[in-house]
Amino acid sequence: MDIKVNPKILKGTVTVSGNKNAALPVIAASILSSGKITLYHIPDILDVRLFLEFLESIGAIVKFNPQQEILELDYSKLKNKEELVIENPGKLSKIRAVILLLAGLISRFKKVVFKGQFSGCTLGLRPLTVHFKNLEKLGVSVKNTPEAIELSAAKLPDKKEIFIWQKEQSVTATEVAMIVSASFKVPTTIYNAACEPHVQDLGLFLSKLGYKVEGLGTNQIRISPDQGNTPHSIKFSIRSDHHEIVTFLALSALTGQNIEVKHTLEPQLFTPFVQAFEIFGYGVRTTPLNEPLFNRPGFKTQIYKLEKSPKSVNPAIYPTIKPHPWPGIPVDTLPLFIPLAAYHTTPVLFHNWMYDGALFWSLELRKAGVNVLMLDPHRVLVARGPYYTPATFEAPYIIRATIALLIFATTLKGTSIIKNADSLKRAHPNFQEKLRKIGVEYEEITS
Repeated sequence: MDIKVNPKILKGTVTVSGNKNAALPVIAASILSSGKITLYHIPDILDVRLFLEFLESIGAIVKFNPQQEILELDYSKLKNKEELVIENPGKLSKIRAVILLLAGLISRFKKVVFKGQFSGCTLGLRPLTVHFKNLEKLGVSVKNTPEAIELSAAKLPDKKEIFIWQKEQSVTATEVAMIVSASFKVPTTIYNAACEPHVQDLGLFLSKLGYKVEGLGTNQIRISPDQGNTPHSIKFSIRSDHHEIVTFLALSALTGQNIEVKHTLEPQLFTPFVQAFEIFGYGVRTTPLNEPLFNRPGFKTQIYKLEKSPKSVNPAIYPTIKPHPWPGIPVDTLPLFIPLAAYHTTPVLFHNWMYDGALFWSLELRKAGVNVLMLDPHRVLVARGPYYTPATFEAPYIIRATIALLIFATTLKGTSIIKNADSLKRAHPNFQEKLRKIGVEYEEITS
């Protein structure tokens, strides 16, 4: 899929959907339940649809209202079996988060076989070593070959408690350990755990299922087994997507600060992004609203809007933006700030130390006139060019990089084309409609 983008004067209010990175692990963890589950704020995107299609195929009852972002799941008729073989995964093999589904399934099946392998965004080498080690520490036998990934449930060691010390603060590896450990009767402590908002959402959901979850928001999470008080019916809602909030605020910064963003993310959880916007001379104004949003219980609706900040960056020093484990800037939001650097008064250095070559896509901006210097596979220096012209960009299979190219294209005087933009369908629900609502001329071109 290619897209055509025309610049316009943008203004209006955007309502942010639920966080995909919370929805997928929560849906995977719902497999632990045998009752009825209602989930709110679930985004209508490709990855979620593929998860739901698969769950229906194995006997789960699925009712999804994409307009209201409400998902109902019922596993009462899902029979536990000796073995589950996923013969033809199809598009599921394009989603790295499938490992979360397997973690949920191994709680109900003695053996789960996924034929082939699965990937995700082309961010470089992304091994699943930590994920598999976590599974093995929890008594799951892992056989990983080019032909298949096989998980076999095994008896846990005779221990009063299990300790997992992760080699890295991987979000998905932490979630895998949380889901599998919740299904056992042995308390588990995960050290060097990820603590992003979506990890916290998973922990809150497991608490709803009846497990005792301690340490959410820290790098040490402890999960104690079900105490026998699991409710028959569960209602739970995830947080708004901080990626989408950053996307529309970055778009606002580039096109005149006339876009308001409505969401339910607590302001303190947006702090690392506020600090990043300050590098470019913007502050984030927060306005609380007395109205519910997508039935998100217990969370207040907020309006964010950018405004010029009196803070400035010393022009003699290159500002540097690089990701860190939470509460730093997540690596997948890094590309969203690169279009801002194309209009900044001084060059900005971006340092993605996590993935080799994940910033090579930024060289596409040269086609429009941006000064982009690739220093090595991890660092790129972006500076304002003498003039900018519309261009045809080749998008990588990286969600936020494709969105970053789209954001930048809205600033160019004329029509730009972004080729191979299929990853947008894995991003935000109703993304085209939201862009058109605030004035972006956006057209899909199918080849």
